[in-house]
Amino acid sequence: MAKSRASRSTEVDRADRDPAPRTPARGAAPGPRATPRAAAKADDSTAAPRAASSTKPAAAATETPANGRNGQRRPADHGRAAARAPQPAARPSAAALSAAEAVRMERASIGLSNDERAGVSRILNRALSDEHVLYIRTRNYHWNVTGMHFKSLHEFFEEQYKQIEIAIDEIAERARALGFRALGSMTEFIQHTHLSEQNPAEVPDATGMLRNLLADHEAVIKQLREDIDACDEKFNDTGTADFLTEKLEDHEKMAWMIRAYLA
Repeated sequence: MAKSRASRSTEVDRADRDPAPRTPARGAAPGPRATPRAAAKADDSTAAPRAASSTKPAAAATETPANGRNGQRRPADHGRAAARAPQPAARPSAAALSAAEAVRMERASIGLSNDERAGVSRILNRALSDEHVLYIRTRNYHWNVTGMHFKSLHEFFEEQYKQIEIAIDEIAERARALGFRALGSMTEFIQHTHLSEQNPAEVPDATGMLRNLLADHEAVIKQLREDIDACDEKFNDTGTADFLTEKLEDHEKMAWMIRAYLA
C-alpha cells in the first residue's frame, strides 16, 4: 500500500513539471516547438523594422534634393531661408538729415525746410573749417617768417589773420542762425576742410610762405563759388548765398595782395 502511494505522488510531480502538450485542432498541421534561441531571433526581427521606421523620417529630414543640374544639391529650405533674409535698407538721399544733424537741429521757421537748412549748414561748417586751417597757417607764418622783409611780412600776415578771424566768427554765427551747431574743435575742422595743414617738418622761406597762402586763398575762392551756387539754386537760401559772396570778395582781395608781393 505504501509503495503504491509513493508511485502515485511521483507521477503527480512529473505531471506538474512536464504538462501535456496541447493537442492541435483536427486538420491543422502541428507547428514546430519554439526554442529560447528561436524566440530571441523573433524578437530581434520584429525590433529591427520598428527601429528602421523610427529613424527613417529623421533621415528624410536631412536629405537634400538635387536641383536637376550636374547632380548639385541645395538645402531643402533654401527658398524659405531666402525669403526670410532681411532686405538692405534704401540709402538716404544726400540732402536727407543725418541722425546727428537731426539731434542738433533747432526749430526755426524761416522759410526753409529742414533739409534745406541742413544742406546750408554743411556748406557753412566746411567753409568754417577752411577758414580755421587758413587762419592757423597765416598765424604760423606771422610768427616764423624771417629774412630781409621780416617786418613788412610780419605785419602783413597779422592783418590777414585778423581778417580771417572775423570771417570765422561770422560764419559760425550764420550756422547758428539757421538752427544748427557750428563746429568747434580742430579734429572736426581737419575732417571737414578742403585744405591741408602745414607740414611741421617743412619750414618754407618768406617766398614759400606767400605762395602757400596764395594757393589756399585761391582754393577757398573756387570752393566758395560752388557753395554760393548751391545755396541759391539747390537750397533756395539767397541770404547765405549773399553772405558767402562777401567772403568770396574778401579772399579775392587778400589773394590779390599776396600776388603783389610775389610780383
